[in-house]
Amino acid sequence: MSAKFAPELAVVLSFHGVVERIEHPEIQVNHIDIETFERILALVAKRYEVVSLDDVAAAVRDRAPLPPHAAALTFDDGYRSVLELAGPKLAQRRLPYAVFVPSALVDSRARVPTYVMRAALALTEERSVQLPGRRRAFKLRTADERNRAVMHAAELLRTLPLAEAETLLAQLRALLPDEGWTEIDARFASEELLGWPELRSLAQRGVTIGSHTRDHALLHARQALDEVVDQVQGSKATIEERLSKPCRHFSFPRGHPRDVSRDAVEAARVAGYSTAFMNVGGPVREGMDPLLLPRIAIAGSPPDGALADRVQLSHSKWYRRVAAELGLD
Repeated sequence: MSAKFAPELAVVLSFHGVVERIEHPEIQVNHIDIETFERILALVAKRYEVVSLDDVAAAVRDRAPLPPHAAALTFDDGYRSVLELAGPKLAQRRLPYAVFVPSALVDSRARVPTYVMRAALALTEERSVQLPGRRRAFKLRTADERNRAVMHAAELLRTLPLAEAETLLAQLRALLPDEGWTEIDARFASEELLGWPELRSLAQRGVTIGSHTRDHALLHARQALDEVVDQVQGSKATIEERLSKPCRHFSFPRGHPRDVSRDAVEAARVAGYSTAFMNVGGPVREGMDPLLLPRIAIAGSPPDGALADRVQLSHSKWYRRVAAELGLD
């Protein structure tokens, strides 16, 4: 790519879950309320023409034409609210969208690791917790102390190989008794993922179902190569088997540059994905690697602030740097 920005093809928006209202912001960090979601949809409908991920892939790979102001809508993790709250709103407007799911978590009816971590540290009655990488235990007497423990645990989950991350999650889960988790999971039903029957129903209605790894594993440079391959390629095989449809699209969990290794990008290429997405803002432009594409995360306060022109432009230089670091430029 030259120093001048290449022509813009589309913006891809990244949502997670939608809820009637946010009950506990420190736990429901991946969700926006339905009123905000409807406001964003109205803004999108006014500014863009919504297209599918297949359309985006065809534009990036084959230079197929897109409308002048194209946008694609995606949802990570596959929360039940995508079917129950977001889906009807999208259907009313006849907008295509995609859902990226962690296949092994769908199989086991488990929840994403960050929910387990945040709920455990926010709601445990323990007064302290010892976490890896720190000599002293974290005190858990105040909200600020709990938040410091959350930040440390989140960084561990972001950087540890999968086996060590799973050991940490088991330790955190043990901060609450099993009956406590039953009550908490019921309280935070917003964190429940869709099952295969519901995903199959969505796919039959034309919703794109893509992969978000097997275990919601972050594919950073410390992750073993065989684990990366299994997360990227094994998830694709499972989704195709369960849904009897091709799985053409992938999103990297968390999806910031430090969460994506060169091995992960190459594993997606070998697997035959048409596109793979990060979560670094800015538009998809001509000449970008289709397996290292940006998305605009609809999050923060206010969430629709991510659509501001100045925000999008502030991220537009990221691609060359990341591509160079991964040896993909």
